[in-house]
Amino acid sequence: MDSIPEGLHYFVDIHGDDRFYPVLPAVSTPELVGCGRKPQRRLADQKPSWASQIIGNGDVPWEEARFGIGCKGPVIGKDKLMRVWEMRDGLPGDQVWLYARKMADGGIRYAISDAPEDTLREKFRELSLRRWSVEQCFEESNSNLGLGHFEGRSWKGWHRHVMIVFVLHMF
Repeated sequence: MDSIPEGLHYFVDIHGDDRFYPVLPAVSTPELVGCGRKPQRRLADQKPSWASQIIGNGDVPWEEARFGIGCKGPVIGKDKLMRVWEMRDGLPGDQVWLYARKMADGGIRYAISDAPEDTLREKFRELSLRRWSVEQCFEESNSNLGLGHFEGRSWKGWHRHVMIVFVLHMF
């Protein structure tokens, strides 16, 4: 995520077993014990937790939410939002938002974002539902319009095929 240009932010779905630090740990180099080489690798004073463990913690309550309008009416569920530190090479990295939404069927989806601290919860709710429309577009284009039927070998030909399929999808 470090290659994203300045001023742009990401909102990415993750797995529940991705690890984060709920509080910023202290980082230090261990003392030399006995003989041998001096330890070089820095270590955090606590272990990271899975996203599902952090969200399952009762410190922050689930909040009732209406995410938007889906194909079957309003999409209703619960969500949680908290700041955590990402784990990079076993050490704490940047502070990010950890967002979880629980749908009516009980399934939980997790996402992270590097959005500023003053970002409103409604923005995360909007972004969490936006993925559905993109997936729906690809599914309809693939099954009805032949998005996956291109058998050419050139990059230019593939781009033309995809462009034509998406223009057809608009109509």
